[in-house]
Amino acid sequence: MFDRNLVERVPITGCLPDGTELSVQIRVAGPVPFLVMKANALKNRDKPKDAYDIWFLLRNHPAGPDGLADALIEHASHGLVREALNHLTRTFNAANGKGPTAVARFHDELQPDTDAYEQRRQDAYQRVRFILEKLKP
Repeated sequence: MFDRNLVERVPITGCLPDGTELSVQIRVAGPVPFLVMKANALKNRDKPKDAYDIWFLLRNHPAGPDGLADALIEHASHGLVREALNHLTRTFNAANGKGPTAVARFHDELQPDTDAYEQRRQDAYQRVRFILEKLKP
């Protein structure tokens, strides 16, 4: 059965080419399927944007890290969610690991061996680890 809690409706307003203003609502993936999708993308391709998108979600989720963890807990028994969390555990296993480094690499203005680069890696590592720790039994 389709779980409506996994989808959010987002209002969009804009102008058509003829100048007509139009407002619609689109359905987008909620935070749990978005996180699962991005974690699986990390496994299947080497694009820093996937790690960055995970970090961005963890940093900006409206309910904060605790709210996101609570949403994940509701679905933690699902095989795809477990698989994604296991991959996050492996990818964000250290501050200098593949995941945190990809987050720091995503923006060209952050140069390796700078404080800003290291702070971004550490922040990405800590945010993911916080979520993973909250999900431990």
